[in-house]
Amino acid sequence: MTDQQAFLEAYKHIRTDIERFALFVCRNRNDAKDALQDALLAACKSWSTIGDATRLRSYINSAVIRIRARRRERDARYEGDVDMESMRCLNAPPDALAEMNQLRDAIGSLDDDQRIPLLLAEIEGWPLQEVADTLGLSLSAVKMRLKRGRDQLRRRMNVTTEVLKEAGHDRE
Repeated sequence: MTDQQAFLEAYKHIRTDIERFALFVCRNRNDAKDALQDALLAACKSWSTIGDATRLRSYINSAVIRIRARRRERDARYEGDVDMESMRCLNAPPDALAEMNQLRDAIGSLDDDQRIPLLLAEIEGWPLQEVADTLGLSLSAVKMRLKRGRDQLRRRMNVTTEVLKEAGHDRE
């Protein structure tokens, strides 16, 4: 098996996870595709040192984070939104879609320092040490960012719920 075939085989096993992660990090489908394409190109070039699907996933996710940070600095403005198309295909009731939309917006409004560790640990289910290694942080720094992110998310979701109740849109 050639290196290219081995790379493609490893990519098949992690494709869904890294596409979802890129979408969460970039918050825009087109930006996620661009960042993922650049990350895949870099990973393909470095495949001989990466070697397996587990390390490939970590490498690509780290590259997506770096690419997003560079583009954000370059553009100096936030634009876009996560496409709800993927949520609509779940055939969930409208109330559930609205709640998912509120949660997605609350997560998306977090600073990158809090949002990315939260996504990796809570959404992707990564072990905290792997999150720390991927982001180049200490384990205690990851734990603190997770705590702050959860606290901020909790506050934002409570504010959203209170605003809906005041507007007469509560479910009680």
